[in-house]
Amino acid sequence: MSILKNSAIYLGAEVCSKCLPLLLLPYLTNKLGVQGFAELSIVLAAATYVLVAIGLGADRFVLKFVADGISRGRLVSAALKWFWLSSFILSVIGFFLYGVEGVIVVVYALSQASLMLMLSALQSKEEVGKYSGVQVGVSITSTVMTIIIFEYVSFGVNERLLIVAMSNSIFSLFLWSYVNSESDIEETFMIEKGGFFAFIAYSMPLVGYLLSSASKGQLEKIYFSYSASDEYIASYSLAFQLMTLYLYFYTSVNKALVPKLYSRLRNEGIDGRYFVKQLMIKFLLSCVIVLPVFFLPDFIFTLIFGDEFHSVSELFLFFSISTVLYLPYLMLLNTLLYFSKVYETSVYALAGVFVYFISLYFLHRYYPILVPLANLVSTFFVIVLMGYKVFCIERDIRNV
Repeated sequence: MSILKNSAIYLGAEVCSKCLPLLLLPYLTNKLGVQGFAELSIVLAAATYVLVAIGLGADRFVLKFVADGISRGRLVSAALKWFWLSSFILSVIGFFLYGVEGVIVVVYALSQASLMLMLSALQSKEEVGKYSGVQVGVSITSTVMTIIIFEYVSFGVNERLLIVAMSNSIFSLFLWSYVNSESDIEETFMIEKGGFFAFIAYSMPLVGYLLSSASKGQLEKIYFSYSASDEYIASYSLAFQLMTLYLYFYTSVNKALVPKLYSRLRNEGIDGRYFVKQLMIKFLLSCVIVLPVFFLPDFIFTLIFGDEFHSVSELFLFFSISTVLYLPYLMLLNTLLYFSKVYETSVYALAGVFVYFISLYFLHRYYPILVPLANLVSTFFVIVLMGYKVFCIERDIRNV
């Protein structure tokens, strides 16, 4: 029951926190226009890679070592040292390459990484109420500030990025003060002198996985900027953002399940039959959730977003279908990370990116409307690799 309760709270927070930005989409498309919205989408795609360089695997670093009894305050401090160092370096590079706009992208990515880190600290102790309150608070603050500044000051891509960064930073500072006030700091973990290097050692092997996750749905926008119209890029980006509603649901369920999964793995190890059963349940649940999209009429999208976004309906349908394997994927991923199979996870993820872009190339060339299904193909490929590795781990445990 605690899993259902926590999943419901996480989901409620995700829906409330993400509905406002999604409801803001018609306002942004109207204010920025097709060209401006396409530009925003491309900049956000580039910012995703900056976020990977800054954030690395900080959230998973905290979840992993809090489960081993380490103070989250010390873990967060270790990660923040890397955040500040990498942000400074990237800001200098961004300024010389793109001027102030490059620095703004780095500031935006730093604020996102910091907020994700602080939220993972709350998740690690299952502080569901605080976690949810912060998510909703950030969303409301960002939305209100966007409307006020767009209406009474100025509007544009840079303004939107700075507004989100400001909202993230406000809540991150409050959370840092809260997390850092903990008293459980007497550990043997090398945080004071070696925590920074412990963070690097754990997180660097995750870069392959993080880059693969960032590439799906983002890198093709940069590619499309050279090979597709602004109208297609804007429609593709809009459909992708609408699809994230499903990802928010799956992520909410996963956030509630991770502490329980880690506890089960620690106490009972891997049970093959249990895993197969859970994977099937998650797949069927995802299929049921996606089903209503088939019955959405096309005119709803053009009515809300405008006639320029007439292809959003079909793109959204195929994006939604591409998410049905996401929950099984997350379960296998969390299992491998628990057993510290970070290198293998990154290799599988990079192989998945390779399959993704091969699928993307052929679909974009021959069936452009089916491009979102490239993610489904690559996710299935990675699940097969991960599933085999989990089977090997179970076999090794039984043979000990």
